[in-house]
Amino acid sequence: MSFKWNSGAIFGGFFGSKPEKNKIQSLMKSIIEPEINRKVGKTIKIDDRTIYPIIEIVAIKNQNHALSSAEIFPIALVVEEQDKNYIISLTENEIDEEEFIKMISPKK
Repeated sequence: MSFKWNSGAIFGGFFGSKPEKNKIQSLMKSIIEPEINRKVGKTIKIDDRTIYPIIEIVAIKNQNHALSSAEIFPIALVVEEQDKNYIISLTENEIDEEEFIKMISPKK
């Protein structure tokens, strides 16, 4: 006697029924490109320094908004002193220093 096993036999209850699988696949296919925005967070003042956290917001949703997710990541700190600004990266990615300096300029 031989037994024939497939993923449906082993994981049938875990993955759900075929209509449920189709619904999940349909949701996943309808996901639109992630929307990525960078914002300046709440400023922190310490003596003669002002620290501006730069955060990245990633929003993922599908076309009918049945599935949505948002994540917030701190990516850099812009430190402003009396006569200079400098940037501390919080990720391993390259940063555009000019972009971040421009982001804090209206805040002054």
